Amino acid sequence: LGAAVNRILHRDGLPTRFASLVYLLLTADSGRVRVLNAGHMPPLVVRGEAIESMTRGSVVLGIMPDMTFPEQLVELSPGDTLIVYSDGVSEAMNEAGDFFGDDRLLDVVRHTRGMAPEAIGAGVLAAVKAFIGDAVPSDDVSLMVLRPVAARSG
Repeated sequence: LGAAVNRILHRDGLPTRFASLVYLLLTADSGRVRVLNAGHMPPLVVRGEAIESMTRGSVVLGIMPDMTFPEQLVELSPGDTLIVYSDGVSEAMNEAGDFFGDDRLLDVVRHTRGMAPEAIGAGVLAAVKAFIGDAVPSDDVSLMVLRPVAARSG
């Protein structure tokens, strides 16, 4: 998918334009998630007390015609959480020109760990909004929080 979209963007796009992409393929009744990351921040995997950053993805789409875009695989157990976010989260800027940054993001994730995915997402978005205050947003803020559910019996 990454290679095909890349070829199209390179062929039909403007020379100075590119696109980032995160594509997730979830396997039903499983915690298996295949991740294609072209130019986005590495997703976070929360397992109990540990917060791991997935491997940084490949370059953005549309820059070079014959790029490959390797897929990553993550296996989530019930209770684990996958957090996918754009650089608009970590690079959100306040009026003083300071970035929200990875450390603040990790602090919010630590404090919301164990909460429902909706609450984790709301916590991150609220923290970013409070941080930027009255500053004009400089980028879009995209966020996805996933957690597998335990298999149902019967």
